[in-house]
Amino acid sequence: MSWRDRFNHNEATEQLALPGLRQLAAVMAACFVLAACSTTNDSASEAAAKAAAASVGELAKGTVIPVGNVPAGLDISADSKWLYATSNGDNTLAVVDLANRNVAKTIDGHAPAKTSDDCQDNFCRGVGAVGVAVDANGRRAYVTSLRPDSLVFVDLEKGRIVRTVRAQRFPQNIVLSADGRRAYVFNVVSNTVSAFETANGRPFGRFDLKGGDARDEPFGRPVGLVLSADGKRLFATDGVAGTVEVFSTVNRKLIGTIDASSPLDLQIDPHSGNLLVLSRDGIVEYDAQTLKPANTLHFCGTPTAYHFALSPDGSTLAVSFPQDGAVATIARDSGKVSGGYATGNNPEALRYTPDGATLAVVSDGGVVLFDASDRSGARAYVAKHGELFCPAAAG
Repeated sequence: MSWRDRFNHNEATEQLALPGLRQLAAVMAACFVLAACSTTNDSASEAAAKAAAASVGELAKGTVIPVGNVPAGLDISADSKWLYATSNGDNTLAVVDLANRNVAKTIDGHAPAKTSDDCQDNFCRGVGAVGVAVDANGRRAYVTSLRPDSLVFVDLEKGRIVRTVRAQRFPQNIVLSADGRRAYVFNVVSNTVSAFETANGRPFGRFDLKGGDARDEPFGRPVGLVLSADGKRLFATDGVAGTVEVFSTVNRKLIGTIDASSPLDLQIDPHSGNLLVLSRDGIVEYDAQTLKPANTLHFCGTPTAYHFALSPDGSTLAVSFPQDGAVATIARDSGKVSGGYATGNNPEALRYTPDGATLAVVSDGGVVLFDASDRSGARAYVAKHGELFCPAAAG
């Protein structure tokens, strides 16, 4: 059982509603009382179900590009020509040619030494490549945990590691400042963010999240880390405290806290600069300056969703559902599902290309590439799962 399966198991057991089984039980009860169930009725029901399924179609399919064992993170070049994907299991960085849909090169960090414990993957050991961020000119990639507890600088043209700087325990998420001069790395076990100068790898500070270290939390738990549009504020999810913490990047001081409901992932609206927070209850938009909620999309039920992405124009949300093997896109103006995509097992991290043409999703099979304009799977998604967001309950 992978770390994702273990992380999801208890939640799935508690949350899964079984409307289909309840409906079946009701039908069986009626059949028993009325003695009305027959082969003819069964055949008619099966035919009706097939006709209904045909009328709504299927989830949209994509192109799968294998990038290694246990794919983890991804980034995309500013010109939308290259995709960079980490493999936590193999401890590698794959460089994908998006035009030709193939892996052009792989930077090997060498697989971590195996141990005799019962851990089946690297996440539960706290090792192996996870996060990746590429500078604006596409010459250098910054990869977390390609070396243990470190940030690694990769020369993409030469395909080799050129610098390694020590962070703290199990760095995962990474963001670069808009000018590319600074890198911020989320150390998920230490529950800190380390900051480095990209020119020389010099550390220039650390952000300590509330609640102390997270050694008792799952190593592979989802976390969010983003910078404000002006680069002056750093937002980080704190799984220990159950909050989103806001830091000044100027003096590295905590300047605010958002009491979200188990925050999982973060995005910045490209137009308003507002912060969007994915939590157990839905997606809440906060004013990035006042930290007050500006808009809320409430989940209709309790779906398992750990990651989401915003389209480059900010009009569309894409949310991955690891237990469903699917991604849904939602129009922000209406809150309605606008697309449905079949990803294979355990879709996690996802991102749009900067030109908005492609939606890339990490799943167990590799990176799956979808035509972002394909809306053919929306009806199929809604038919199976219903609308994702609903009006808030009164009171």
